[in-house]
Amino acid sequence: MKRSTALAGETLVERSASLPEVDWTLTRLRDRALDELIVPYIREGDRVLDLGCGSGDLILRLKQQKRIQERGIEIDGN
Repeated sequence: MKRSTALAGETLVERSASLPEVDWTLTRLRDRALDELIVPYIREGDRVLDLGCGSGDLILRLKQQKRIQERGIEIDGN
């Protein structure tokens, strides 16, 4: 059986507008908790590519503490 992403007569834009807002607070808190596990693996001056970097908190921390060469990519834009 083929599943549809929109209800009959409903466009994807209408469907996405009717979805509840996502509270990203817990995601951000979880991500910051993971920073403590990531930082020790980065050496002074390393080149770091952070995919899904969010607001760039980890990159900023690494730049300040480890003087990394950084690049962050975030498609969400928030």
